[in-house]
Amino acid sequence: MLLALYLTVIYIILFTFLNGYTFIFAETYGFSEGITGLSFIGIGIGLCLASFLVPFIYRFAKQDLAKIKAQGGTRLPPEFRLWFAMLGAPAIPISLFWMGWTARPSISYWSPLVASVLFGYGILCVFISSYQYIIDSYETYSASALASVTLIRYVAAGGSVEYAIPFYTNLGVPWTCTILGAISALCVPLPYLFFVFGPKIRKRSKYAVV
Repeated sequence: MLLALYLTVIYIILFTFLNGYTFIFAETYGFSEGITGLSFIGIGIGLCLASFLVPFIYRFAKQDLAKIKAQGGTRLPPEFRLWFAMLGAPAIPISLFWMGWTARPSISYWSPLVASVLFGYGILCVFISSYQYIIDSYETYSASALASVTLIRYVAAGGSVEYAIPFYTNLGVPWTCTILGAISALCVPLPYLFFVFGPKIRKRSKYAVV
């Protein structure tokens, strides 16, 4: 339920954030419609940067799995999947605060563009981790778990398209991004809490693996 809430919040922020690009780059910096579209490349670069974590986490996985096998175990615990989220979750509120308060004519447009790279990085890390953790935690029931999470996420986030533009229009870029950053910051501790207390939580479920 908490991961479903986290992914829903992330999706609401994502949809609201993307609607703000017109306000951030077209109105603030005078970008044309085409150049504003190119600004989304920053998020794409951030998504690619998240892949650079794979070799490091894979090396940790091999080391931990060797220790577990030496103790008679056969596989890594689901909590190992949370490394991506723990390394990426703080990047989301940081990027939102960064973009919100530096997207102004007196500051170079490179500042919000670099912030968008951090945003893309954080978003992918959280999504990779959350889905892998749910799959490993529920195994046989993972399809049902993922379906419920996806349904909740899309239903809740779909409404963000309706209020995103009025949000930016009435509050402006700085305060809209600040509110989104504050909401995402409240969810940042979740992957760390699951990393520590995940085994105890899974023991209380009749569907999760122990």
